[in-house]
Amino acid sequence: MMAALRTAGMPFESAEQNLHVSLPGGLIFSTEAVERLTLGDGRVRICIKISAWHADYFPQGIAEYQHALGSSEQNAIQEAFKNWVNMDLPVLQDAVSLTPSACSVIQLQVPAASEIIATSRQVILGPVAHLVSRPPQRAEEHPFCPCCLFTECMAVFHDLLQTSTVFGIRLFVSRDQFGKLAVDCRVNGEDFPAATEPLTAYAAKWQDRGLEFRKQYLMIRSTRQIPAVTVKD
Repeated sequence: MMAALRTAGMPFESAEQNLHVSLPGGLIFSTEAVERLTLGDGRVRICIKISAWHADYFPQGIAEYQHALGSSEQNAIQEAFKNWVNMDLPVLQDAVSLTPSACSVIQLQVPAASEIIATSRQVILGPVAHLVSRPPQRAEEHPFCPCCLFTECMAVFHDLLQTSTVFGIRLFVSRDQFGKLAVDCRVNGEDFPAATEPLTAYAAKWQDRGLEFRKQYLMIRSTRQIPAVTVKD
């Protein structure tokens, strides 16, 4: 992690024999090796668990996993942390900022259950990793954008949006060259199977461009609490 942060030119401090890394904004990270698998000569797959804390926004901590392939274990680890810096870290930094600046944001007003307090929720949309093996044959009616993965399955996150808790969400959808679909969704590092059906239906609508995958990290947070408006006759 520290090597990837140095490469990106980001200031940080390490503590407890380099077991924790902290950024100036108050984010603290730790890492844990989860899996190492040799797939063949020059092909190694690894999985790393990255946990994050912030004293004000998510003191209980949230976690997510990074998977990567490399020609060696060290190269795979470097690739995993490079992807984390490019795709996940901007979301985490925006999630602990008063005003997000690096990512696109969806603003949602959650109705007040008690008619006393209404909560404004933000969905902070991270960069999307998008790979295709060949170009489309025709223009898409709605070109793919950073909001698409979330909006296609937003209904399954209804209960999460009703709370004031911070959630980190990983969305992954792929279709191979034979049309086989694979989807994955995790919330704070835990499998969230409710998103499987809508994401599968979404991928089934893609044009055939051979191998294709779309992957994104996003976070849901509360931005403020305001009095709910009560209309009287």
